[in-house]
Amino acid sequence: MNEIEVKVLEIDVPNVTSKLLALGAIKEFEGDLFTLFFDRPDGSLIKAKQVLRLRKKGDKVLLTFKTPIPQEDVKAMDEQETQVKDFDTMKKILEHSGF
Repeated sequence: MNEIEVKVLEIDVPNVTSKLLALGAIKEFEGDLFTLFFDRPDGSLIKAKQVLRLRKKGDKVLLTFKTPIPQEDVKAMDEQETQVKDFDTMKKILEHSGF
């Protein structure tokens, strides 16, 4: 999946939310996120603008790897994501793998 991220700062959240919902947008998630980012000891992922992320999103645990897609004016990433069963076990696997 390709992700294009555009950040809009200093908005009236309730107003923008109601307008998006009126246009047919669907609110995907509301709740707490717990996120850990991993890199190699040499920092090679961050140097390459890549992301290795383990995230708890409600009851789901997601492992994500992102690589940049060259684009002008926006941040675009190729995003590969899979659901994993156990946050703590996946964290240990990544740490034992050198991340």
